[in-house]
Amino acid sequence: TAVSPGSQVNLNVYVQDARITSPDGVFSAYLDVVYSENAMLVSDELSFNEIYANQQSGDLSTAGLIDDAGAFDGLSPLGPEERLLFSASFIADGVGTMQFSSDPADLLPAHEVLLYNFDDPVQPEFISYGSVEVAIEQGDPPIAIDDRYETAEDEVLVVTAENGVLANDGDPDSDVLTAI
Repeated sequence: TAVSPGSQVNLNVYVQDARITSPDGVFSAYLDVVYSENAMLVSDELSFNEIYANQQSGDLSTAGLIDDAGAFDGLSPLGPEERLLFSASFIADGVGTMQFSSDPADLLPAHEVLLYNFDDPVQPEFISYGSVEVAIEQGDPPIAIDDRYETAEDEVLVVTAENGVLANDGDPDSDVLTAI
């Protein structure tokens, strides 16, 4: 995946009960997300899935870290489906690679990963913590060609969208051009 500098990137964190027998769902999940310096966090809040409405937390005060982020569900098992836990929005800053990686939460036992109908916390070695990279690439600039219009004296010059200032211009990246 590649984006241009200044683009918004949404990081979605998912959880799934991957047990072979009786996968009743993830009751609670908390983790840390480490991200590279060229990913600028847009908001000071995480956006949680409404299913995980209880004890929502996540410390965003340290640059490059979403610390102990997560929440827990209610009393009804959710099943084996993959479910969104939370989202965070970032802005791509500069050219390079934005890197995101997750690892276990630090605040234990309060932020343990728990499954429905399983008495013990899930140990980190049994959890698949993911990572993702997003390339930030500088796009090619638009190609602008000089414009020229002529009209007779005392006549109104009419410039429509079809023959306007952008009619002979283009963008190699197929971005939409607008004139202000």
